[in-house]
Amino acid sequence: MLKREAPDHQRKALYQLRVVTRIFALVVIFLLVVGYFLPKKYHIERSINIDATQIEVADFLAKASNLSGWLYVQKGQVELLDVALTQDLILAINYESGDKGSIRIGELRSAKYKFDVIPKEGQRVVANELSLEALESGNVTRVSWSINGELESGLLSPYLALFANDIAGANFEKSLSQLKVRLEK
Repeated sequence: MLKREAPDHQRKALYQLRVVTRIFALVVIFLLVVGYFLPKKYHIERSINIDATQIEVADFLAKASNLSGWLYVQKGQVELLDVALTQDLILAINYESGDKGSIRIGELRSAKYKFDVIPKEGQRVVANELSLEALESGNVTRVSWSINGELESGLLSPYLALFANDIAGANFEKSLSQLKVRLEK
């Protein structure tokens, strides 16, 4: 029996398909290898100057009821409690979807506030720190907010960590702007 050969245009199409799939496979392998060496940890920091004394800012931050007014939570809200912030106080984060997260207050000083956030149940803890610095005039306070975290999203973690500064940084900026507005009324 004679073997029938494919027309020339079919052979060219199959060859092009093989080339494209091999290039795609090489790109995927390259991204996996590069991702293996990228860090999964991230650090984000933002600051804002507020026209208020350090004491005024510290007094405002010391009330749990003020958190929901300035702390931006995308599609969610921090639990509204009318108590003073104390070490180990836990506040719930309630999302529109019904998911829950939490904020655990850690170290509290007049110029430094540490708190841990679990964005949603089952996710890693994100360590947050707010620090207050009185500027030269004494009537202006620099509020700096930083977080350190590590992502667990499988192969995407290192790439998400690269963009964490842009993604979470926007939320920080909204929160700090809202804090500024509340304090400068």
